[in-house]
Amino acid sequence: MNRKFTFSLFFFIIYSLFGIAYGINITVEGTVRSEKGEPVEFAAVYVTEAALGAITNEKGEYILDLPSGEYDFVISHLNYETVHLNVVVKEGEKNVADAVLRENAVMLSDVVVTGNMAQALEKRGFAVNVIETRQIALQSVQVNEILDRTAGVRIRQDGGMGSKVNYNINGLSGNSIKIFIDGVPASNYGPSFSLSSIPSALIERIEVYKGVVPGYLSEDALGGAINIILKQRRNKSLTTSYSAGSFNTHQWNAAGSYRWNNGFTVDASAFYNYSDNNYKVWGKDIRFTDTDTWQKIDSQGKRVTRFHDTYRSLGGKFNIGFTDVWWADQFLVGAVLSESYNEIQNGATMQVVYGDRHNRRASDVFTIDYSKDDFLLDGLSLRVDGSYSILNRQIIDTVGIQHDWLGPIIKDGEYIYYYSAGEIGAEGGGRKTAAIDKDYATMVRGSLRYQFNENHSLHANYMFNDFRRKVSDEFQPAALQALANTRDLQKNIASLTYENTSFSGRLRTNLFYKHYFQTVTANEPMLVDGQYVLDRFRKKINHNGFGATFSF
Repeated sequence: MNRKFTFSLFFFIIYSLFGIAYGINITVEGTVRSEKGEPVEFAAVYVTEAALGAITNEKGEYILDLPSGEYDFVISHLNYETVHLNVVVKEGEKNVADAVLRENAVMLSDVVVTGNMAQALEKRGFAVNVIETRQIALQSVQVNEILDRTAGVRIRQDGGMGSKVNYNINGLSGNSIKIFIDGVPASNYGPSFSLSSIPSALIERIEVYKGVVPGYLSEDALGGAINIILKQRRNKSLTTSYSAGSFNTHQWNAAGSYRWNNGFTVDASAFYNYSDNNYKVWGKDIRFTDTDTWQKIDSQGKRVTRFHDTYRSLGGKFNIGFTDVWWADQFLVGAVLSESYNEIQNGATMQVVYGDRHNRRASDVFTIDYSKDDFLLDGLSLRVDGSYSILNRQIIDTVGIQHDWLGPIIKDGEYIYYYSAGEIGAEGGGRKTAAIDKDYATMVRGSLRYQFNENHSLHANYMFNDFRRKVSDEFQPAALQALANTRDLQKNIASLTYENTSFSGRLRTNLFYKHYFQTVTANEPMLVDGQYVLDRFRKKINHNGFGATFSF
């Protein structure tokens, strides 16, 4: 991070918060563009005399309210040279202060490299948007907020930080949309290491595929895919950031790397997120309990505080190995460790209120990654990577105290409980539960790419994914616990892709074939004539698919 820019932004914020207004304010509008005519987002516009400022939006626009007079506008950006504008603000006139920024020569090489990557992806024929996080990483913005700004993508979140998220791409959602992290299905990392918890500062770019998905993303994504590419640092660096906000929200992340001259590389990052999510809610589903009549009373629009919605997640990623050596472009062995705690405030509707129900999740993922260009032959690229994951998910509902939106329901100084079969039950209904889903996932992926010449290339990809789940609950009857409750899933996905460029690179064609082979096995206990028996289920799925994309 550029230290001069950081201090400039810091003082800009301080001055903006404590700026002095003089007389009657007049609106000044402006647009900041690059020499290519492209809007410049996140440019800082600072007015020296008034100690006021603004940040440009995605269209490069900003608005300031100033008294009439003559001002020096200082417009700065990390990747552009600072510009000074002499602006005379006059009452009764339309005041416009546009600016054109020249690229900073010091940052030019980095910008070109990143830009070429994004442009290369967007010109391969797929309907893809590439979101680079270089500028957004300076802000405290979550990944889901970034995605929601993307054309054709809509994010629907049930509540505050850590709540359930639904991704919609061009009208398709649910199982039609798949999430990847570095090309690996996000489910292999577990819910505690996900788009809701990974800070934007640890992300290199986000690829959003709308519709057809490339062959190397080996999944059955029919409606689109989101691929998060994490930063791979190969230099000597150390960064950290912290932010705090409403509802006792705290976010922190840190990342560092070191590479020795012999290619030995260490790369590590960590994050922590916390929020009470104690915001106000109101509406027809907000009801209170009359302990005399046990009737639900309408809240009549009264605002209440969510009192049981705390979210906490933390995690770390560590890699060690060699980079840019003669035998490998990258050989890294690593681990991703994460955990989360999430209180559950209400059921499917807000009429059902919880005060103790919560879930805990933990993920231990061990990875290995090898890649080499010009492997054995010029133009032949190889990548092999694998992971082994141990994922734990637990729902805990053991207290059984009844709640409404005012808190625990109390009558005559005593808590009121839920009951099931003559015993204190669970808030979610029925028996108490401390159910643990323990998942074991093994993933192996191989990719070969041969570049025949600058116009023709062939890609072969294969992914094997084995997923096994064991379910246990100490509050279940002993006879039920004695039976194995397991679910197994094996996926084999192979793909072959041909890429062609013609007409001096203006026409790009992709033809691909995918083969899916999947086996599902489930052993689930069920009650038959008062006895628990094991219900066995097994199904095999074998499908072929193909597609083509064109870009001109």
